[in-house]
Amino acid sequence: MSDAAPPMDAGIVRSPSNWRMALIAALLGLLVMLVVTLAWLVGYQVEAAQERRSFEAALREADARCFELATRRETDACRATNALRGRPAE
Repeated sequence: MSDAAPPMDAGIVRSPSNWRMALIAALLGLLVMLVVTLAWLVGYQVEAAQERRSFEAALREADARCFELATRRETDACRATNALRGRPAE
């Protein structure tokens, strides 16, 4: 019988360059994903550092205002209150 059906993978070319190109494309995709993730992470870290610096500056200003109070007891109470405000949430 000469009317034999062609094999199922007749349209697929199995050359060594195809799987290499697929591997290179997958690696480039992973590289792009890694770069985007790292860019986001660095941006997040910079933003968090700026927020922390501004919060610490506000705490220092509040501490400086405590030293303008009349008595030592008021100054200590004011600084203790500021210390509680500056403590991280647990």
